[in-house]
Amino acid sequence: MFASLSGSPRRLRNLVLTVYVLGFACMAVAGVYAREGNAKVSGTHVLLAAFLVAASELAVMHLRFGGERYTYTWSEAAVVLGIVLIPYPHLVLVAPLAVALTHSLSGRQPMKVYYNAASAAIAVTVARLTMVVVSGHGMVTSSAGWRYWVGLACAAGVYSIANSATTTAAVSASQGVPMGSVLRRHLPATLGVLAGNTLVAALLLQIRWNAATVAMLPVLLGLLYTTYRGNLSAREDRDTWRELEAASKDLASLDVDQVARVAVERSLRLARADEVEILLRADDFGGLQRYHLGPAGEVSVTQTDAGVLDLLDLQSGALVSSVSESITSGTATSSHALVLRLDSPENDQALGALRLQFRSGVRLTDRERQVLVTFGRSVAASVYNAQLYEQTREASRRHEHEATHDSLTGLPNRALLVRRAAEYLAVPDAAVSLLLVDLDHFKSINDTLGHPTGDRLLQAAAQRLQAVLRTTDTIARLGGDEFAILLPDTQSAEDSERVAKAVLAALATPVLVDGLRLSVEGSVGIAHYPADSLNVDELLAHADIALYQAKTARGSSRTYSRDHDDSSVSRLTLAAELRSALARDELVLHFQSQHSVADGRLVAAEALVRWHHPQRGLLPPSEFISLAEDSGLAHDFTNYVLSKAIREAATWRDLGADLHVSVNLSARNLLDPALPQAVETALQRHNLPPSVLVLEITERTMMSELEVVERVLGELRQLGVQLSVDDFGTGYSSMTFLTRAAVNELKVDRDFVSRMTVSESDAAIVRATIELAHGLGLRVVAEGVEDAETFAALHALGCDIAQGFHLGRPMPADVFRSRILASEPPVARVAAQRGPYDARVVALRQR
Repeated sequence: MFASLSGSPRRLRNLVLTVYVLGFACMAVAGVYAREGNAKVSGTHVLLAAFLVAASELAVMHLRFGGERYTYTWSEAAVVLGIVLIPYPHLVLVAPLAVALTHSLSGRQPMKVYYNAASAAIAVTVARLTMVVVSGHGMVTSSAGWRYWVGLACAAGVYSIANSATTTAAVSASQGVPMGSVLRRHLPATLGVLAGNTLVAALLLQIRWNAATVAMLPVLLGLLYTTYRGNLSAREDRDTWRELEAASKDLASLDVDQVARVAVERSLRLARADEVEILLRADDFGGLQRYHLGPAGEVSVTQTDAGVLDLLDLQSGALVSSVSESITSGTATSSHALVLRLDSPENDQALGALRLQFRSGVRLTDRERQVLVTFGRSVAASVYNAQLYEQTREASRRHEHEATHDSLTGLPNRALLVRRAAEYLAVPDAAVSLLLVDLDHFKSINDTLGHPTGDRLLQAAAQRLQAVLRTTDTIARLGGDEFAILLPDTQSAEDSERVAKAVLAALATPVLVDGLRLSVEGSVGIAHYPADSLNVDELLAHADIALYQAKTARGSSRTYSRDHDDSSVSRLTLAAELRSALARDELVLHFQSQHSVADGRLVAAEALVRWHHPQRGLLPPSEFISLAEDSGLAHDFTNYVLSKAIREAATWRDLGADLHVSVNLSARNLLDPALPQAVETALQRHNLPPSVLVLEITERTMMSELEVVERVLGELRQLGVQLSVDDFGTGYSSMTFLTRAAVNELKVDRDFVSRMTVSESDAAIVRATIELAHGLGLRVVAEGVEDAETFAALHALGCDIAQGFHLGRPMPADVFRSRILASEPPVARVAAQRGPYDARVVALRQR
């Protein structure tokens, strides 16, 4: 027996030996007292007391706190009954022997059997003494008033305290933790069990005992035990699943760091572990990102290049036990861990691992294992979604930079310049100047010395131009040797002219390139908003006209003047003609087909407006759309196009075709509160179901004037119209807005689609967009499908709809109707219970 203590900590050995000595001393004194005393005792009562103690040790309830599973018995009730049934010395002898016999038959280690028996002897002795002191009775065989009941209650409490003290001291000594922390962990459960046991004993003492009640005693105790244990188990289950539900809600984040922090905090409470850490694969440095939460309650984040192979070797979905050093660095205490590999929901690739650390070995029930595995899957899904979103966002940022910056100089390009100019012009009372800069003699230098020298010259010129500007100014390379400078908040024309002089002076200084001193001068054209330009296009056009005038003198600057330009008169004339064009029905719609990628069927068409001008011929929308908005015709223009598109879609349905029609909306349209009513009126006039109409809005449109836009979109949504996000990936999408606005469709920008077969980054963006859209329950339309190879690639990625010249060019309405009649290609038909255009969406939303 003592040999088993040789490897134990000194504190634990001293405790065990002390309890042994005290317990056996109590039993020895009781034995002497029983032998020499005159107290008579009933053999039946002795056997009954022994049975009650043994039964209370067998009918146990297990509750776990951290790594320790604590066992709660009915021993307080049994001891109270024993105090009543048999005299002091006999109970001190019977109770330890019953405990020892019960624990031996349960297969416990001898050291624990002796320790528990000695603890029972000590606890029964102090409980019996308490009863005597409080009640004043040396022998307790019958009721003696209120002191009798108070004494029994105090005896039960003292017995519980003594028993808990020896048990807690053993746990504290074995784990090396303060005794107070162990007590705090399971004190509420101990007090609850004590109260219940005392009440049970009091009820049993009130029963009139006879042969019938004795026979019914096992049944009553069994029912009571089952009810009591079931109540505790149900309460624990309820609390656990509530915690799991709350944890799942907190994990709904698209930030990996936030998901990991929530996961360690929630799993610490859910598993009642001592320490928790989550290890996530960090592909950027080939190691692991570690999120650790210890007893201090703060999450620490570190990186390690170790453990990747061990992580991959873990069995997928298994909860593995291990013995290792403590998670906390710098400690050397052996501890037990449960490790769960976190797998991607899409494949078996390991995303990381959840590791629960306990100070001692822990055995989980099947229910606890199920809860942890379920929680691990939620963590893995949240990490996967957050990583997918981050990859999509990073790819979008990278492509956004590539799409908006010049690769040679790193300066913004024309697209970004136009965007910033539009933002500046949208500010009330804005005053903006645009300078176009052209390098003189650059072509001759480039042709003579070669393109590498020309490139370095452009880079040097870009650096010089940046040096003379403010941080709030924007400089862009428009292409070749032409640069643009955008000056916001220009107070006067003199300010822009002063900048132009500084630019010319900076360019006039010779540049040293490859040991050659090259002299490059420049010409500058200047235009102002709102003095001589009404929008960005006019600002660029007028600055270009001024630059043309400046180049005639070389090395000079010119400011745009209307006296030297008749383009403004032409523009005003075209705007006036557009107003009458609406009345004369000169605007026509062409339709470009959209096809199911799965089977090639024609399922929808996009309406594209053209102007059949009497003198200029067929004009594309780029020449008059901005005129409609700037001249106050946006409302009438949009209603005109919507009415025509809806009428044509109704004609298709009359022909038996179940085709959707898409119409583009501008930002100004979504700021029009009358738009939903206009749409509803047109739909009712032509008896077209609202779901047939798809309204396309751009990402930038979604994010502008958010409150007004959301209100208009909400009314359109209630109407039943479908919403599509056009040119997805080129703007500033908000995932929150996508879900809140409940759009039905994402259209991948043609720039990404057209290059996806030759550019890995573009292919990655298309793939990520499709996965993200399907994850949100949206269908995906790919624009710019120009060849069969691109169509096949989209089919492999699971794209829903394709649109592009490979499938069909925009065509007049009558030509499009003839295609429907010819069913070339096959056309979705109204006779179907649900059109294939919607079937994909239904399947996605059911996933």
